Amino acid sequence: MPTQIEWETLLDAVGGQSSAGPHLKSTSGWNDSDGPAESGNGMDDFGFSALPAGFGAEDGYFDNEGFLANFWSSTKENNYRYAYSMTLFYTLDGAGLCGYFKFYGFSVRCLKD
Repeated sequence: MPTQIEWETLLDAVGGQSSAGPHLKSTSGWNDSDGPAESGNGMDDFGFSALPAGFGAEDGYFDNEGFLANFWSSTKENNYRYAYSMTLFYTLDGAGLCGYFKFYGFSVRCLKD
């Protein structure tokens, strides 16, 4: 899995954290119930093809499918219960980098060294 620094490097390479979303999101699969003008689909300029799988909650149910793509990093925060993640959002261009409880079921991306 990517480290927090590797996620930051990716976001910088695709134009920065504030505008990375459309470049990394898949061209289909994101919620577009409000019509094409409100589509959350991206341009997938770099072949990352992030799909909005949502996340698994502590109660075993999945939430926000079609609206969020959350990816774990291998970097732990100072507190052993948290790890860093990268999040792409439905209608926002930015990407989030922050810590979440490790019991959430987020997606993973594997790296080849």
